[in-house]
Amino acid sequence: MLVGDGVRRMNADLFYKKTIPLRYRDTSLRFRVSQQLFSSHRIDPGTRFLLRSLEQLPVGSVRRLLDVGCGYGAIGLSLLKAGVVTEAQLVDRDALAVDYTRQNASLNGLENVSVHGSLGYSDVSDYGAKGFDLIAANIPGKAGDRVIASMLAGAGDHLAPGGLAAVVIVDALGDFAADVLGTLGSVEIVHDDVRSRYRLLHYRFGGDERESAGAEDPLEPYLRDEIEVDLGGHEYAMQAAHGLPDFEGPGIAAGLLIEALDRAGEIGESGSAAVFSPGQGYAPLGVWQRTRPRHMFLVGPDLLALRYSHRNLTANGCPEERISVHHQTGPALRDQAPVALLAALLRGNEDAVEAASLAAAFSSMIEPGGQMFAAGRSTPVARLAAAVEKVSEFRVVDRKKRRGFGLLIARRSS
Repeated sequence: MLVGDGVRRMNADLFYKKTIPLRYRDTSLRFRVSQQLFSSHRIDPGTRFLLRSLEQLPVGSVRRLLDVGCGYGAIGLSLLKAGVVTEAQLVDRDALAVDYTRQNASLNGLENVSVHGSLGYSDVSDYGAKGFDLIAANIPGKAGDRVIASMLAGAGDHLAPGGLAAVVIVDALGDFAADVLGTLGSVEIVHDDVRSRYRLLHYRFGGDERESAGAEDPLEPYLRDEIEVDLGGHEYAMQAAHGLPDFEGPGIAAGLLIEALDRAGEIGESGSAAVFSPGQGYAPLGVWQRTRPRHMFLVGPDLLALRYSHRNLTANGCPEERISVHHQTGPALRDQAPVALLAALLRGNEDAVEAASLAAAFSSMIEPGGQMFAAGRSTPVARLAAAVEKVSEFRVVDRKKRRGFGLLIARRSS
């Protein structure tokens, strides 16, 4: 059964760039792509290399497939469309990738596919004790050595006995990947090839039992450093993640936002707050420190940012039962009451259309009399301010600029 209705969500459509065709075996596929996703110009050579390497698998020879870091779904959906596999699970840490993969599953008429967010293998469903017959991944070269090693080794926790892992990685990291597999005594590399600056590795885990080689803590491979930060005269111990910005402390945008929260005053009637795109967790900590909301919503497309923000909040005294995590492309909270305070960190390349969508979504999220604090690069903040001024329920309270960054404070009318 297809998990996710494949409906074109408004926020996903804002990012739509074009539709890419792909011919694989005797099938034709189409992929809707976004500028924000990897390889939005064409199907990248690494993906094509991996798919070609699996052409020797007979149709119907693989029952269960896992595609880790699926992007917009080119690997997993192609194998499913060609009939090589009969059911597939595709996961990615980026909610926009999840949205587009669901769209592409519907666009290509595919069923028996599950698509959802996951940080590596952290949220993978193993179908009970069966495991997967095939795990495929186009491993991002910028993921970091520890993350790459975890992805390679972690396959052993999820493969069925005799199952195959097939990965492709930039050739500059090919020897590192092969060395990681060499440290796993039960691994046999059954295919090793280099082409178009990519290294391809097929490997199996020996024995009848699952290999337990992955990290027990799914956040541990991403840990870059443990740091002390000063937020408004109070010091906090935090964990900073590799792959997220501002790993040494709050950047200019987060700093502007946190300083502005001194003006938030008492939290409103609902007693709740939301943080959109929370990054390492500085903004959520700033909100918690100043307003002590009864409930905190962490919202955004990057599951890594959400999980690290959650960890840093709980480590600094915010009760876990007060926190909800919403992994989604846009900010609007479905089936939730409006919040008294919204803090948002902009991505940095929002155009006027996206700014208008954000303004409308922010307005719908905030209760009458509630406040919004948004920070980011100066130009996107200016676009958001112009859009907010067109929303009748909103009133711009203040704006600030600092070294190419901006802050917007707005209030929803009572």
